[in-house]
Amino acid sequence: MPEQRSSGPKVGLVTFTDGRDSFFDLPRETYLRELHQELSAFLTANGCQVVDPMASLRPDRDGWFGVRRYGDAAYCARYLQAEGAECMVLCSHFWTPPMVVIDLVREADLPTMLYTVDDPTLPGTVSISAIGASLLESGVNQHAVQHERLRGQPERMLAWSRGVSAVARMRKSAVMLWGGSYALHMEHLQDDIPALKRLMIRDILNEGEYALIRRAENILDSAPDRVQHFLDWLIDNGATIIYDDISASPRNFQVQIAYYLAARDRLKELDSENILGVSVRCQPTLSVEYGIVGCTLPAFLPFGADDLGPKAIISTVCEGDIKGLMTSVLLQQIKPDVGPIFGDLKYVGEDFFAISNCGAASVWWAGKSNDPKISLPNVTIQANVDGFTGAAVGFMGQAGPVTTARLGRVKGKYVMHLGVGESVEVTGAVRDKVLGFFGNMWPNVMVKLGTDPDLLFRIAASNHPIATDGDVSAEVTYACRQMGIPIVRLDSNESMREHLDALASMN
Repeated sequence: MPEQRSSGPKVGLVTFTDGRDSFFDLPRETYLRELHQELSAFLTANGCQVVDPMASLRPDRDGWFGVRRYGDAAYCARYLQAEGAECMVLCSHFWTPPMVVIDLVREADLPTMLYTVDDPTLPGTVSISAIGASLLESGVNQHAVQHERLRGQPERMLAWSRGVSAVARMRKSAVMLWGGSYALHMEHLQDDIPALKRLMIRDILNEGEYALIRRAENILDSAPDRVQHFLDWLIDNGATIIYDDISASPRNFQVQIAYYLAARDRLKELDSENILGVSVRCQPTLSVEYGIVGCTLPAFLPFGADDLGPKAIISTVCEGDIKGLMTSVLLQQIKPDVGPIFGDLKYVGEDFFAISNCGAASVWWAGKSNDPKISLPNVTIQANVDGFTGAAVGFMGQAGPVTTARLGRVKGKYVMHLGVGESVEVTGAVRDKVLGFFGNMWPNVMVKLGTDPDLLFRIAASNHPIATDGDVSAEVTYACRQMGIPIVRLDSNESMREHLDALASMN
């Protein structure tokens, strides 16, 4: 299955010192070692996996500690690459020759943060200023130009490391489009594939949905016990299944389960591609031509368990929405234990906007848990109003902080819409307000941003918003800086108005 962030971001940690032989000072070098070890312990305690070349480069406690020569920098670069570092924090608390830092940034080619302690008695600020200016002057690679600088406040490294390492991980991974893109002639679902592969993903694969259909039919014919095992798992964990004689018949739902098992099998076959996310077009191949909707994929692929036990979360969207898929994968790599919610922008009002997908979305949101005994009792599987035949996998969202994001494009240039708000519990008056015949059986998550709904409606980058749990806006911001993508804040009326003004001024 695809690689998941099981041990947190892999953060390289390197400390520099003065390069002049005549400036050797053992108390200073000892102090640098102590600061380095303190920062390493802090990062480890906060969920990062520290990749530390200094331990093997400078084992002698009676000599130099910091990196000070090209050979030192080259060693660190090789070490960071060999150990799979996804970003690096370069520390300078005393004077450092900037060229040595440039050497490391060039050869390691990793997202870079320059760091010094906030101590006016030390020359860290002057050193970081010189190093940063030198990186900008040299422009040896993207990371030299887009480096970050931090003075004290090491807790701010955590959001940065999660954001930039999410991009680094995506650039080593792939996504799959089952059925391709451009569903229902929606232009914004298409994209510039080579541009995305330069920007944020290693590969975007395409397969016809027959790859799922054929495997599903084989499972139904030769291994129906696998389908029954999954069905028993749903029932044993409290999911409600309402059958009928037409759409959500037992046989139709068995086909839908077989779709999911087929997708799971196919992802295992493609394990070497390291697929982090998928789209299933569904319309029209599954929903009309084959006749049974594919709602089990967006419901259970982005969930942390199934009938075989704990599993990797696979971000899943519908209708070949490529930018939606990129957004979902980014959020899930930042928040690895949550399958982001994906769906239609069903309603925009003063009180909230509604995310409600046409049949299914990550069932994590049914109970805000990857424990099936917590989430599945809140799930109801019943006849779908959309598509030809088949069941929807529905639930009602719960309250809590959320981050909503959506990658969009204006005349070929990418922009990220981003906001932090609260999800509203879908009960009582909230439920009655938006749940009529249309989508009553779908997953529904309501998000309150506290901004002008008219502005939100006017600038919406798609009919498909995405959200994850908690506030990860800082992480998304760092990730977008790494990719050179500007941000429009949906939780700021001023930011949305500025975006509208910019659109109005375009030729």
